[in-house]
Amino acid sequence: MVIAGAVTATLAGCGSSAATDQPPNVAASAAVATQSSTAIPTALAVAAQQYLAVVTPFNAAAAKNAADLKPLSARMAPWADVVPVMRPYVVALSIFRDGVFKIDFPAAVSPQASALASSVTKELAAWSDFLSKPNAVTWQRAQDANHEFSGAAGALRMALHLPPPPIFPIS
Repeated sequence: MVIAGAVTATLAGCGSSAATDQPPNVAASAAVATQSSTAIPTALAVAAQQYLAVVTPFNAAAAKNAADLKPLSARMAPWADVVPVMRPYVVALSIFRDGVFKIDFPAAVSPQASALASSVTKELAAWSDFLSKPNAVTWQRAQDANHEFSGAAGALRMALHLPPPPIFPIS
């Protein structure tokens, strides 16, 4: 596209000038065409790329967590056995939250970004409660918070024009 623009600019200037009878400045025409065709990423595209950079390692940790939980779920492990498996997920969630808080989301996605920030904070609190008091009630609260977080993440991804998030069921 840049080459075509440069060729068009050069061809449009071909011929002699009545005033100077000098050939056109081909280098200047090409430089103008190159400058005008350079794409500048939008704030939305920048935020989407920053979000992907933060969420990709988190999604990998969530997938590992889901795989690590399967054997515990299959044997109906005591809640205390689940705690060490959930700790890495909670650390990854905390890192994700910190990364999301550093992204300068454009106003167009501010409601979705705020909902995500609120839900991830709520999920972290619920998992902290579970880690300190592992039982069916605190597990269910954490699961409920996780579902809210997943919904908010999906809404933000849609607003950023990203594909839906992967699904990692942990229960």
